[in-house]
Amino acid sequence: MASLDDRAAARADELSAIEAIYGEDCTVDAASVTVRVGDVVVCRASLPEGYPLPEGYPGGAAPIVALEASRLSRAVLRDAEQRLEAFARPDECLLDVFQEAEACVKAAVAAATPTAAVRRSGASVPAAAAPPPEIYCVVLIDHMNDRAGYGDTLRRWAGGLRAVLYSTPAPRPSAPGRHEGAVLALQGPDGDIGRLLTNLRSATVDRDARGKPCKERCAKVLVRRPLGAADARLV
Repeated sequence: MASLDDRAAARADELSAIEAIYGEDCTVDAASVTVRVGDVVVCRASLPEGYPLPEGYPGGAAPIVALEASRLSRAVLRDAEQRLEAFARPDECLLDVFQEAEACVKAAVAAATPTAAVRRSGASVPAAAAPPPEIYCVVLIDHMNDRAGYGDTLRRWAGGLRAVLYSTPAPRPSAPGRHEGAVLALQGPDGDIGRLLTNLRSATVDRDARGKPCKERCAKVLVRRPLGAADARLV
């Protein structure tokens, strides 16, 4: 069982990661953490009694979350909330819960919508679902002490995405492979981009000044929006 100090530190780290990943789509106040996930869905995590998350979280209590979407019926929204509550476990990362929120809403909407059918030769054939809209995302990474290892990890996480990483060499005696001012450009489904951003803040990806594995603490999401017709497509 983690100590109170350890849990408090984990909660603080998670809030910092959420603010960095969602940027302007995230609001933290004295009562809640609110994140916009998708075009119409807002996911709110309660902050009871001044704690960033329920007392005992993480490890002893699941996050308390609620969904808001003015264009959805109360029944669909409640179905989505129940799906999200079933997903959230005491050991579940709140970042993962926010990422799952949109999927739960889509599943609830699909369950409430009669299957569209197209008549072909007298047979009913379910209409093909429209592909999810693509997202354009730009992430600023202050530095990478181990550019080669960092780049390999990003390449693995970006499987299925179009991604380009720009950086400037800035070698130091203690980190000859150091690069600074890195810019990561991503294009692809929002869920895949969200998972990469979650990994970026929660998994070890670089090495510190002493050469020990460390997590990313200085990355900032500059852009995260639907890919426009006028945007150049990455290759």
